[in-house]
Amino acid sequence: MPKKKQKKGKITIDNGKNSNAPGIQAIENTKWEDENYEIKATVLKTQDSEGISIKTKKKTYWRENRSFYIQKDQAVGEILNWIFVTVKRFFAKFWNKEIITESEIKASNKVVEDLRDKLRESEEENRKLKQAFTGQQQELELAKEAINNSNQYAKELDDFEKLVIEAVENNKNIEEKVKNELKAKRWILGLDCEVKAKNKDIDLATQIDLHIETNYGEQRIIEAKSPNIPLFTQKIEGGRLNLDSKISEGLSEIIEYMRRTDINSGLKRKGIYEIQKPIGRILAGYKLSQDEQEVLNDWNFYLGPSINFITYKELISNAKKEIELIVIAKELFDKSKK
Repeated sequence: MPKKKQKKGKITIDNGKNSNAPGIQAIENTKWEDENYEIKATVLKTQDSEGISIKTKKKTYWRENRSFYIQKDQAVGEILNWIFVTVKRFFAKFWNKEIITESEIKASNKVVEDLRDKLRESEEENRKLKQAFTGQQQELELAKEAINNSNQYAKELDDFEKLVIEAVENNKNIEEKVKNELKAKRWILGLDCEVKAKNKDIDLATQIDLHIETNYGEQRIIEAKSPNIPLFTQKIEGGRLNLDSKISEGLSEIIEYMRRTDINSGLKRKGIYEIQKPIGRILAGYKLSQDEQEVLNDWNFYLGPSINFITYKELISNAKKEIELIVIAKELFDKSKK
């Protein structure tokens, strides 16, 4: 036969009940009971002492058993802890019955939840590590393909940096020249934009500057402005930093282009040009003040990861790292041949 489920006991409180015993006043009592048993705790007061009386009773038997009495000046906490530990031990030892309290269940649930949180954090950290490792492997593979071009790239980057600095210092608009330079030397945008990558011209009606498909099938959409054009302008000194009108125009152009290429990535389908989740980069500005950099970080936070602003200073710094990576790849390649 299936084991009968034990009903949960209930608690009742009775204030101001007097004991039948002479000279003893029952100030308050509370009772726990289930179908078969009841346990009553009573606060008793006599002329000499005060304390709590605990009595148990089986409902089918008329007599009430007095279990124990705790006086108010005793080490109550230690006593209750000893009772709890002892009862648990005896139940486990003699009747093979594990006693688990509600607080222990909550504590156990908390431990389980903490472990789950740590597992989720570990999984996320592991995912990021795998992603970083994959990215490093891809970068190294790309660098190996370009090991014979490091000297050429260094010269091209040096010339490009001089071109940019001269334009900034002389406030010279070189937008078309910069676009042509980047189209001819796509590696400056990243080795993934050069090695086994290809240009894509899919919408001549738009004014987008460069659309590159990498060897990994990723779409890089580049909108370049002249480096002498400031990223931000202020109507009054100390006022709000706003995007320059030409930069805003470039942002609108790249958004419109990406909308055409991927109407809605959330629909998990390719856009009207069979391209999904393109990545847009706007090249603008050179050296920023601390306030401008903070505002740019905010823009990139809200636009990212699909769209980001990149300054020419940052672009050149990243390109220098690409050359360093090529040198490392060449050293590894040379060692492997020995």
